[in-house]
Amino acid sequence: MTNNNKEIYPSETKQEKSNNQVERDTIMNLASNLLNKDESSIDMGSIMKMATNLFKDDTLMNSVKDLAKLNQNKTLEISKRPQKQEEKDTTLYYQHIQGIIHKLTELKQELQDIKKQNEHLREIILNQEKQQTEKDTKKIDHDKTHNQQIEKQKIKNKKNRVRKSILS
Repeated sequence: MTNNNKEIYPSETKQEKSNNQVERDTIMNLASNLLNKDESSIDMGSIMKMATNLFKDDTLMNSVKDLAKLNQNKTLEISKRPQKQEEKDTTLYYQHIQGIIHKLTELKQELQDIKKQNEHLREIILNQEKQQTEKDTKKIDHDKTHNQQIEKQKIKNKKNRVRKSILS
């Protein structure tokens, strides 16, 4: 705020600046005392005194008025913007949003298609696994049966050898 005051009041004398600084320091001390006493309660009477002192300080009031004028000028510059430009901007934003919505819709459809493909592939894989399991089970059963036949044949062969050896 002191930088703004230097710009607004360049013709202030050193004495005026010193007095203003003393008044500001006093006000700041009063404000900090009010707020630091007890954070849960505020002394309204002291705040009112401080507000009265602030209103009496002409340099402070002039600073506030000048700042208000600067802010008002900035607001006017913004509001002087052509209505057509704002309409163009709004139209462009609307078109941009519509484009985004369209892309999102396409992506959503693509995602649904991918989900369907994944489900179809999952079914194919499960069917192949089931078929392979059935083949493996049949092969195991066949091998088991074959091994049993081989064992029976071995036993039969042994019996025949034993008979031959007994007969011989």
